[in-house]
Amino acid sequence: MAERDSPMVSVPSIAEVDVEETLRVLEGRPEDATSLRVCDAIRSAQPYDISPGGRVRSIQLSKEDIGWLIGALEDFLKHGAPDAERRKALNRMVAKLYAASQSR
Repeated sequence: MAERDSPMVSVPSIAEVDVEETLRVLEGRPEDATSLRVCDAIRSAQPYDISPGGRVRSIQLSKEDIGWLIGALEDFLKHGAPDAERRKALNRMVAKLYAASQSR
């Protein structure tokens, strides 16, 4: 996945709707090694149910990939004119990514 020296970080309990919106944003971006790696990590994360939250995924990414994903989502939020529901989902994802990036 990420470079060998880059530690992996868990981004826990991401709502399935937030995952779906994130993948939609990434599908609209040009493909490169980072975008493919991030999309693969998101798609390969197994969904599971939590009560009462519903369907979620925990994603494993390097801190570098988390930083890249935050940038991609923030760029879309600024320039992509998302509707209110999509904005909420992406803002939740960005908040989870920021929290995970601050972990050790």
